[in-house]
Amino acid sequence: MLDIDSGYNTPYYYSASGVTEAYIRKGNSSVLANNIELNNLILHGKNLTYDAITTNNSIDKISLILFVLTYEKETLKEFDSSKDYYSLGLIDENGMVTNAGLLFSDSGISNSQVFCTRWNGITKANYGKDVIDSKEYSGSLISLLANSETFVKNHSQNSWYIKDMKRIEKDDYPIEAIREAIVNSLMHRDYQIMGSEIHIDIYDDRLEIISPGGMINGKKIQDMNIFSVPSIRRNKVITDIFSRLNFMERRGSGLARIMESYASSEVKPFFESDDMFFRVVFPNLNYNTKNKNGEINGEINDILKIIKRNSNILRKDIAIETGLSLRQVDRMIKILKENEYILREGGNKKGHWVILK
Repeated sequence: MLDIDSGYNTPYYYSASGVTEAYIRKGNSSVLANNIELNNLILHGKNLTYDAITTNNSIDKISLILFVLTYEKETLKEFDSSKDYYSLGLIDENGMVTNAGLLFSDSGISNSQVFCTRWNGITKANYGKDVIDSKEYSGSLISLLANSETFVKNHSQNSWYIKDMKRIEKDDYPIEAIREAIVNSLMHRDYQIMGSEIHIDIYDDRLEIISPGGMINGKKIQDMNIFSVPSIRRNKVITDIFSRLNFMERRGSGLARIMESYASSEVKPFFESDDMFFRVVFPNLNYNTKNKNGEINGEINDILKIIKRNSNILRKDIAIETGLSLRQVDRMIKILKENEYILREGGNKKGHWVILK
């Protein structure tokens, strides 16, 4: 058995029988490095990251209007194009744009997109039938973050219940934790995996964010302690800029803060990764929401009271009476059915509600 210490001037090649190959460690095994892994080894050996690589584009050929405006707003400093582009790592000493510069440009790059989908139910089925809304976003990393966050907010709801004569409100998801996860996906995704994009999928019971590229150290996140995951940057330039723009905090782990946002909840976020992807799952805090006595809370309870008062009422009339959208009413009725509070007998127009509890 031959033990070889790790080194910094990667990659190291094994040559035999006229074949030269590079291997990487995965778990307890050494496996042949694929093209992406080999390229990452080369970058590591040169002390470079993908976002710092210079492209063939000069700074006068791209637009960074959104970046400059955001920089001045967040830092309260006037942007000096004569030095700030270079000091931030958006161009090299010759004025040629880096990959980070392209990613922050107004047009972005073709391999940097976010696909957002609101599914009807808790699984992916027929795309045309079971999709409530879908958006494909491209452009600057700044606009990708803003548009993704807006999509989540537009498809999140607020529930409430009365406790000690006070109205207690609770959002479907802790939005700061969602933002943290979106920022992480934009910062740490592997932009070398072509034909891939970040996916944000919202179901009735959860929200999932899936980004290309696994853990940088090759480990699986599900096998690690979330509260002691080391901070390793795949894209150093992007990470530094996001910090300067106050999109993230330098201290601590974003994964730990995501877990802490569910500290008072019985359900917890879930993390999963392999060589090609990283996934975080946020449980919907209002899905099948009940209080300690097993009673449905908030607007769901209001709908149950309306149905008990009028077993012949139609969904559209419930929406009018509550001021909710028909889609919101459908979602809450679905929860009442799943928890066996009600069932529907007969058709939508001539049928009636049966109260089970």
